[in-house]
Amino acid sequence: MTATENLIAAIGPWLDEAKLHMDQERVDAYVACLQADGADVQIVIRLREGTISLDGTHDDQRLDFYRQAVRPPEALNWIFGAHRSKDEQLR
Repeated sequence: MTATENLIAAIGPWLDEAKLHMDQERVDAYVACLQADGADVQIVIRLREGTISLDGTHDDQRLDFYRQAVRPPEALNWIFGAHRSKDEQLR
């Protein structure tokens, strides 16, 4: 599987876990965002902050359903160029 396929495959179990930490009001709002026209649900990975959150939008309102602190991933080193030599980073 590709890295993208692995990421997509991890979403389902992560959502199941996130729902266990939400009260019924948040679960209801989450389901409404999945079903309502013009609404949407996002999983946001904030690399520098070290969080993953489940957010929704509905009627131009941003809704916070769940936020989990995570150890900043090794991907930060990759993103900011630590995998490249100093000469490559300067280009």
